[in-house]
Amino acid sequence: VTIIRLKAVLNALCVQVVGSMRRTCVIDKGAVKEIVEKLLREWSDGKRRLVVLDGFLRHEQDHLGAFIACNKWRDMDRSNRRLV
Repeated sequence: VTIIRLKAVLNALCVQVVGSMRRTCVIDKGAVKEIVEKLLREWSDGKRRLVVLDGFLRHEQDHLGAFIACNKWRDMDRSNRRLV
């Protein structure tokens, strides 16, 4: 599970749990799309995956970039990937 918490003014937060391991990071507001793409590329292994995109605001440009990156990732393997 990867949870990406977008914020209108502040940097985004990410929590990723794989098995018993958990990692967290702060994503710079100006680099959200690029960092989300990188995180999701690491998850291209054919296993079932879930991404939660929380706090999405359509009028925020960086939020839109993260949303597009998540949609592209999900669409590459819809049978194993979920986006909520």
